[in-house]
Amino acid sequence: SVSLFGAEPGLILRSHGPAVELWTRGGTHRFSGSPFETLRELLRERTRSGATGAAVGYLAYELKRFVEEVPARARDDLGLPECHLCFYDRVARFDPRPLATGHAVAPRHSPLDGAEAPPSSFSPGAYKQAVQRVRDYIVTGDVYQVNLSQRFSLPMAAINFGLIGGIFSLVPGYFTTPWSTAAALLSGSYATLIYYEWVHMIA
Repeated sequence: SVSLFGAEPGLILRSHGPAVELWTRGGTHRFSGSPFETLRELLRERTRSGATGAAVGYLAYELKRFVEEVPARARDDLGLPECHLCFYDRVARFDPRPLATGHAVAPRHSPLDGAEAPPSSFSPGAYKQAVQRVRDYIVTGDVYQVNLSQRFSLPMAAINFGLIGGIFSLVPGYFTTPWSTAAALLSGSYATLIYYEWVHMIA
């Protein structure tokens, strides 16, 4: 198991709808276009120049509107970019497994012990109704799979390696990603999304 660590990106690609933003140490360039075409050109440039490093980030489901015509029904209550990729000139490899041992393991007691349940994006009744709607869609043949989830919100000062190790010890996803930007993000997934080192791409 190998993880990558990078700091101080030299370029950041962000987009929301057709609004694309390219940040570099020399300034910020904003324009209207396709984030996919912008990303493709950035990767071509780095491949031609023989640059080393890696691009780390995420591509949100909302980018599907650039490849097919589908209605935009989801409510955007977070305002996060739909594409956010940081380009690092240098990355270091390390083994994340020691993070899940010793003092880095998850605490035996939850910080919520004795506290009220954290705010959720679903009420219990609304969640049950949503599950029933999914079952109805499956029975009628409209869908075969639905990723239904709810979000719990908790205050957090910052992401640190102790938190990462605790989560990794409980849910050792292959792609557990701490990411400090304007908003701190922490994700875990077993699925390979994008891993790109300019010349080789695994998807």
